[in-house]
Amino acid sequence: MNLTLEKGQTLDFYKATTPIIISVFGVYLTIGIALGVLPEFVQKHLGFGSLTVGLVIGLQSLSTLMTRAYSGRITDTRGARKSKMAGVVLAVIAGVAYVLAVLFQADHFCALAFYCWQGSFMGLAKVFLLQEHLPGELVSQGLRNQVK
Repeated sequence: MNLTLEKGQTLDFYKATTPIIISVFGVYLTIGIALGVLPEFVQKHLGFGSLTVGLVIGLQSLSTLMTRAYSGRITDTRGARKSKMAGVVLAVIAGVAYVLAVLFQADHFCALAFYCWQGSFMGLAKVFLLQEHLPGELVSQGLRNQVK
């Protein structure tokens, strides 16, 4: 299966979609690994309860929900490339917050604050990296291919 690009060049379907699939897998892998470890760390090492774990994890979903329209506006006005790069920077900031939470685990409230900070930034990164422009790219490539 080939895709026809704007300049008349053809591109193999798998070459076009493989980078998108790998990036989606990478983002969800980083989110999934963290969500598997976070509850045990917050409960056993920091000494907080299940409600606190739910609040920390819920911050990620809340920040995703609250910034979805903003990221769509950024993608529409400044382009998908700048939106993706903003998502990468935010994901790196979230990773730094993870490391800081582990380094400061002796101070339980400080480590919890870093986890909250991480959840907010990872939710933002997820919006910029995945929710807005990747489905649109797949649909637009499919529509271009169907029209030809």
